[in-house]
Amino acid sequence: MKKVVLLLMLVVTAMAVRAEIGEVAVGLQTVYGTDTKVPGVGFHVKYNTRHHARFVWSANYNFKKNDCQGFDTGFDYNYLFYVGDNIRIYPLVGGMMRTWFWKETELVGAIDITYSDAETRLGLNGGAGIDYVLSDHFILNFETKYQYIKDASQAFFSLGASYRF
Repeated sequence: MKKVVLLLMLVVTAMAVRAEIGEVAVGLQTVYGTDTKVPGVGFHVKYNTRHHARFVWSANYNFKKNDCQGFDTGFDYNYLFYVGDNIRIYPLVGGMMRTWFWKETELVGAIDITYSDAETRLGLNGGAGIDYVLSDHFILNFETKYQYIKDASQAFFSLGASYRF
């Protein structure tokens, strides 16, 4: 009898620990920024710490345009509001870092010299999003946020899909 009670307590404790840890989802997204005016692709990891609180890390690559391409990464905090069984809406706040890479060609005498350069800036995010839960494991997502970056602020949109573990 002691073994059964001990086993039952162990199972209940394990379930409680699992509920405290939260859910993890990973996914892919398409992105577009109004400053860069170039589409891109991204990856995200979402971690729900509680029923309403979620932390998100994302990394995005903007395709090359006029010999310039961009990469950004950031952390956001989402506060989830559950609307029905399948819809979650949320405001978000966070921080981010964007890096631009470009090549320039300069004519020196009769020789073209090409050089590469990069610039990195830190910024803040503020916005909102919506999740549509397709099943126990798959979620569709749309998000819009404003990225505050010195001399390069922009509205930023993403459409993605996640796999929830």
